[in-house]
Amino acid sequence: MATSRYLRTTSCVFLICRPCRKDFHMMNQAPRHVRELMTQWLTAVAVSEQPTAKDVLKDKTQLNLMRGLGMLASTFGTLQKNSFSILMYHRLAPNKRELTAPTINVTPAQFEQQLTGLLENGFQFWSLTQAIQHRRQNQDIPDKVLVVTFDDAFECVYRYGVPIMRKLGVPATIFTNTAFIDQDMAMPFDLWGMKNANKAPSSWYRAMSTSQLIDLCSDPLFEVGAHTHTHRDFRNRNTAFKKDLFMNLQVLKDDFGIEKPSFAFPYGIPELGFVTWDMIDIARDLGVSCALSTSPRVIQPHTDAFGWGRFHVFPWDTALTIRARVQGWYEWLPYLKNIRHGSANILGIPQTSPLCQLELSQGCNDERIDDVLTWLDDQKVNHVSQSVLQAQEIII
Repeated sequence: MATSRYLRTTSCVFLICRPCRKDFHMMNQAPRHVRELMTQWLTAVAVSEQPTAKDVLKDKTQLNLMRGLGMLASTFGTLQKNSFSILMYHRLAPNKRELTAPTINVTPAQFEQQLTGLLENGFQFWSLTQAIQHRRQNQDIPDKVLVVTFDDAFECVYRYGVPIMRKLGVPATIFTNTAFIDQDMAMPFDLWGMKNANKAPSSWYRAMSTSQLIDLCSDPLFEVGAHTHTHRDFRNRNTAFKKDLFMNLQVLKDDFGIEKPSFAFPYGIPELGFVTWDMIDIARDLGVSCALSTSPRVIQPHTDAFGWGRFHVFPWDTALTIRARVQGWYEWLPYLKNIRHGSANILGIPQTSPLCQLELSQGCNDERIDDVLTWLDDQKVNHVSQSVLQAQEIII
């Protein structure tokens, strides 16, 4: 098989089918450059393990700003009437001294403190479905309503977060990448998990199992939503996006009996082209109930659930800083960013994706690609041929 053809398919070698646990354990044992290359093929978004000095300064500035705005929110209340907000989490894992802090992570203790603090400040938590139904029926939503969502269905969310939410009575939606269910490997878009798979507890980086998702589906407090099958970078690849999301929805229907689930875009940043109106139309046509981005926005009255944004919750967040955002005291910053990016509409969602260059191209990285393929062959990994054939039906 030609190298360029492998470039288009090997990123799904370990994703499309459900191979044996031995294969995924072997992938976690792969040389670091092999795992990083596989990750780069899946996405053009690299997660830096060590923040730069500029990142640290930016975080401190933002934290101080959020604290100040939180005090204003607690004094003067909401700036947005008849609106609500959606919170977005990913991983819930404790910190481990010998490891670098997990990325996209809030510790279970912080998570419980955030929810408890919001409840004590008069906020109430609704399911995403309840919020969607109220909007479709043009019913008013109380000012202090929040929706909790989790992207990627990390197993640690089930282990640490679900008991907390059951104790507090907080509903949540878990957006699931169905290619990784029941696998022992770190999900390849999770660079921290790929690098620490041999050191960290497996629940910190792998996806939930079928039995865990079935347990959530049986509990009215939780909903399982769609997040594409493989969590790939689908910019400028609408046909591939449609096929991958279709497979995601098919697994949710066949394995869990879920029809017309909610949907959140992987990566979800409209300004970078991960969400476009063309892609939203595709998702709508496939029958999902909503299509969420990661734009930090309060949900305004009479807005369509296709294009709603969410507020990412950070490790430094408290109930006070979350309150500043969900009550509209942060809204001016996204608008300034849209002006800077030249967005043509108030939501900042472009009609089509801007052209994006992947770090790896077909023309100049044959030697590096061959390194990966040689390693796969040397290890005699099973299911490669089958997975490549199945990947060809998805990757365009």
